[in-house]
Amino acid sequence: MSWLAVDLMVRAVGVGSVTRFYLQIARRGYSEYARARMMQEYAGITAGDLVVNLRGPAA
Repeated sequence: MSWLAVDLMVRAVGVGSVTRFYLQIARRGYSEYARARMMQEYAGITAGDLVVNLRGPAA
C-alpha cells in the first residue's frame, strides 16, 4: 500500500515535491499534525484525499 501511495503522490506533484516532503518528515520528527501540514504544503493533498485516491488502484 505504501508504494501505491508514494507512486500516486509522485504522479500528482512530481518526485521533487515528494522527496522534499519526506526529507522534512525525517528532519522534523513525526507527529500527526506535522505530517498533515507538510503533506498539504508539499503534496497539495490531505491524508484523507490520499486514501480516497488509493481505493481505485488497490481494489
